[in-house]
Amino acid sequence: MSEQRHDLQARLATMNELEEVLGAMRGMAAARIQQGERAQQAAREYAGRIGAALASLAPPEVAPRAAGPPGVVVALCTDRGFVGALNERVLDAARTAGARTLVVVGTRGRALAQERGLAVVDGGGMTAHLGGIGDVADRVAALLARQIGESGDTLTADVVHPRRSAAGGVTTERRALLPVDVTATSQAFAPLTMLPRPRLIAEVGGEYVHARLYEMVAESFAAANAASLEVLQAAHAHLDDMLADLRRAENVLRQDEITAEVLEVITGRMRAAGS
Repeated sequence: MSEQRHDLQARLATMNELEEVLGAMRGMAAARIQQGERAQQAAREYAGRIGAALASLAPPEVAPRAAGPPGVVVALCTDRGFVGALNERVLDAARTAGARTLVVVGTRGRALAQERGLAVVDGGGMTAHLGGIGDVADRVAALLARQIGESGDTLTADVVHPRRSAAGGVTTERRALLPVDVTATSQAFAPLTMLPRPRLIAEVGGEYVHARLYEMVAESFAAANAASLEVLQAAHAHLDDMLADLRRAENVLRQDEITAEVLEVITGRMRAAGS
């Protein structure tokens, strides 16, 4: 019986350590959710200002986006585990767009696409830290620029990414990225320019696309950590239940040991009295 109790105590010690690790991971996920949401808000405001500047430069006869599926869809998946079915949902939403080219960011997403037999373009890894959001946005922007150079035509591109819903869960969203549409930005103004207008439009447009990509990657970063937090909270609750069961089993064994010791004392006294 003492050996059983020793084994239970060893399991309890191991699971207590695991509980501490899960607690630390939950704290990190919660902090990164806040970081991602702050970065997303800042990028959205910046993109709005750049969009207003672009609207003041762009010619009024900008052609509307053609109907039909986009030429490229960028799926923002994850490199990390503990996100539930997040990558599956992002890939499913990206496939429904019917694009000719599917770009997948995130090693987990690409591994899943490979399992499904999908032909995808490698978009590199997804950042696990706030400081890497800009690198991901740069990489995707450069990849889209290469796609434009190869096609030699107007490229239509959408981005599918996870986002936190108002109810607190994680959903997916598909947003148009190219061609640039600044009709929803604030009122345009008359700029003073020194560069040739076509060059200035190209440079400001590139900055606008980068800002929008940064915003979407930041939102994906926050949503992935939110999904991870949900999984970790469920794992923590399950671990608490297991710990409670083990503690109850340990208490039962302790009581059995105490009962056995008391019976030994009583039996010893009875034998001594009988002799």
